[in-house]
Amino acid sequence: MDKQSPFNWKHTPSLNDLLQDVVDLQQLPANLASLLKELPIEGLKYTYREGGWTIGQIVHHLADSCMNNFIRTKLALVEENPTIKPWNQDDWAAELDYTFSIESSYTTLIGLIQRWSLLLLEIMKRPELLLKTFHHPEIKENIPLNTFIHFNAWHVKRHINHIKQAIDNQP
Repeated sequence: MDKQSPFNWKHTPSLNDLLQDVVDLQQLPANLASLLKELPIEGLKYTYREGGWTIGQIVHHLADSCMNNFIRTKLALVEENPTIKPWNQDDWAAELDYTFSIESSYTTLIGLIQRWSLLLLEIMKRPELLLKTFHHPEIKENIPLNTFIHFNAWHVKRHINHIKQAIDNQP
């Protein structure tokens, strides 16, 4: 069962919150490595709940999600309130590449998180950039970057907790 509360899109994070959020994002590869280092290969098929994604799917999802969200960050910086393209995460998780080794997704995360977190730290030096927005057509809201940064830290922590739950649920 997912014990983390839903994300509050109306919360305006402080600069200290955002700095912690970047630290949380930066820790994603190390947190994954720590959780997965002694996991047997069949452990990638563990799920955190019945019908939930496997650990392998979560790792691939984190890479896909971070790639999409890095691009959304860049779009908000270079365009005026662009409308982002939603993606059906369950459809992506059912694709062939989600059965591949997690190594390429993990390696992607290492470089992507490094680049993205450096960009986020630069954005925070210019508070006006934190207010730049993109339009999310599914939730019908304009999302400011400060809220989006906060969401991404929440999102990665949520999936790290899913992996912990999946491992803890095993006999």
